[in-house]
Amino acid sequence: MGNPFHTYAGVLDRSSHLVHGYLPNDPMVVGYQVYGQETVDGAYGNPAASGVLGSGSVAMFEVSRGNTLRSPTITRKGVGWVEESRRGTTHFVFDVDDYLAAGVAIPPDDNWMFLRVQENRVGVGLLEMVGAIPVLGPVYCVPPPRCYGIPKPTFTLQGIAPSAVVGVAAGAPAPFDLDLTTAAPRPLVLVLPVPMSEFTLVNLDGVETLLVSFGPDQVMQAVPPGGNVQLKSGSTKTLVLACPGAGGCPYALHGVLGRG
Repeated sequence: MGNPFHTYAGVLDRSSHLVHGYLPNDPMVVGYQVYGQETVDGAYGNPAASGVLGSGSVAMFEVSRGNTLRSPTITRKGVGWVEESRRGTTHFVFDVDDYLAAGVAIPPDDNWMFLRVQENRVGVGLLEMVGAIPVLGPVYCVPPPRCYGIPKPTFTLQGIAPSAVVGVAAGAPAPFDLDLTTAAPRPLVLVLPVPMSEFTLVNLDGVETLLVSFGPDQVMQAVPPGGNVQLKSGSTKTLVLACPGAGGCPYALHGVLGRG
C-alpha cells in the first residue's frame, strides 16, 4: 500500500471533449474519488499558513477499483468503449462539459485541467485528514486537446509554492507527513502527462527562497529570490515545490512537453 499523497491518475487519451484516465489497482483500495480544478493553486487549496489561498479541488466522480467509469455524454455518444487490455487497472472516460456548472471551478474543454485523486481504502473509506479534509495526491496537469495535435508543445504554468511544510529544507527530500491527524501543508507536487524535454522554473518572489526537487524522493534544491533552475536536455515529468519562508512563494514554469 503506497503513500496516499503520491497517488495520481495517468492519461491515456486526450481529445476534444474526452479525457481517458487510469490508475493501477491497489488491493487495499476499493475505489478512487477524482477531483478537478481550473488552476494549480485552486487544486492545491488553502491549508493554514500555506500562503497558497486556493479555493480547493472540486469532487467530480468516484470510480470503483477495476471498473471503468464513463460520464453521461461519453455514454450517450458511445465512445470510449474499447476494452483493449485493462486487467489490473481502473479507468475513467469523461467529457469535461459534464462537470461544468455555474460557480464550479471546472475549466472548459479547451483549457488546462488539474486533477487530483483521493483513495477509498478497504475498511477505512475515503481518506481524510482532521476536519474532513480529503487526502489528495499530486496535481496532475492535463493539457488541452490542442497540445496533443502538435509535436513538442510549449506551455507556462504559474502558482504559489506552499509555506509551513513541516521539516522541508534544501538538501533533503520533501517530507510528506503521513499523520492524518494534522492538516499542516504538504509539498505541492506537479505531474505532467509526459516528460518535459526542457524547462525553466522561475522564482518570482523578490525575497523568499523557492525549493524544488524532481520527484518525491529527490533532494530539494534552493532557487534564490528572482533566480531560476533550468533543464536544457533530458527529461522529467514531476516537480515538488515548497517555500521555507512565510506567505508562499510565487513561481512560473515554462516548459516543452517531449511529445513527437
